[in-house]
Amino acid sequence: QELNGPLYCLAKIESSFRASSHIEQGNTLVTDKFPGITFDVGVANPPYGVAWGDVKRDIENDKTGRYVAGVPSTSDGQLLFVQHMIHKLNPETGVAFIVLNGSPLFSGDAGSGESNIRKWILDNDYLEALIQMPTNEFFNTGITTYLWCINRAKPAHRKDKIICINAESLFTKLKKNKGSKSREISQEQAAQIVSWFENPVESEYVKVKSKYDFYFNKQSVLVAELDENGQRVQESFELTLSTTMPVLLGSEVHYEALWGAKNPQPVSPAIYLYETPEEKIKTVKKISAFT
Repeated sequence: QELNGPLYCLAKIESSFRASSHIEQGNTLVTDKFPGITFDVGVANPPYGVAWGDVKRDIENDKTGRYVAGVPSTSDGQLLFVQHMIHKLNPETGVAFIVLNGSPLFSGDAGSGESNIRKWILDNDYLEALIQMPTNEFFNTGITTYLWCINRAKPAHRKDKIICINAESLFTKLKKNKGSKSREISQEQAAQIVSWFENPVESEYVKVKSKYDFYFNKQSVLVAELDENGQRVQESFELTLSTTMPVLLGSEVHYEALWGAKNPQPVSPAIYLYETPEEKIKTVKKISAFT
């Protein structure tokens, strides 16, 4: 399915040489031209940083269930395409490979639409690998891109893990630039990336991380200095802590996470003044032991 008229025409011409092909024109985010059909493999290169505010009402009223994790800011629809691709995959066999820029990896604060979508992807263990690609591979931009490898049914030995591959140095220079495109990946280099993906051995280029390494916390706390009798000696002040590991303030503390939160661990000794969600009263707690 393709929205752009000239690209749709090119795809339609190419499809005439493939008996099993089926090309439709239309806005993928608004109208699914393949309703009720799931696929074993999906490949997508959605537009980067394209606003979708003009179809905001249609997407918010979508009845397909594909935007179950929410919507990102209207300035960039890439994470809408990611949700659409996941929705269209066969739950038992479906895999997808989606080329995105860096924005979907980090945009959006804790509790934002982008945050909630990333958390949903991690919670469901859909992300199998992230591959950083070489720059200057596209005709109209030289930005860094990332290949998101989605798997609806990860094998047991890859559960709760994400393979990170740095392939930015695997390219061959073109003899003559084609717009912004000055590099391409040769067949041998592509085979190397596939080999790293299929047999991920830790190296300079390959890291196998727990998915929980990608969960991120942002928390505001009140900090107060206490005297030896446990009395406050100066006014408390608010401090915002951001860390890739959850912050432990006590069993009653409430926090919101950018990528979610699992297995809380403290980050540094301090004295915190925090509000218990249940009783809505302020309590001073001194944290003295950290492991």
